[in-house]
Amino acid sequence: MGIARSVTDFNYACYLSDLAVNKDYQKSGIGNRLQSLTQEQLGPRYKLTIISSHLISSHLSTSGQLVPWFNRVHT
Repeated sequence: MGIARSVTDFNYACYLSDLAVNKDYQKSGIGNRLQSLTQEQLGPRYKLTIISSHLISSHLSTSGQLVPWFNRVHT
């Protein structure tokens, strides 16, 4: 249904570089849950940062499908 892939320095930061949810399951909270599970696994010591390329951001802005979730995570 979904996947989250992260890279960490095992000291302070964790970069959530990939977050994808099967189209049939989008808008069901899976992306938010994957992000929450990632943070839970890290614990409070790590800062979770979501990385987005400008091409993906442009697509998200154009499609409008993921922009509300993307904006909630970044605010």
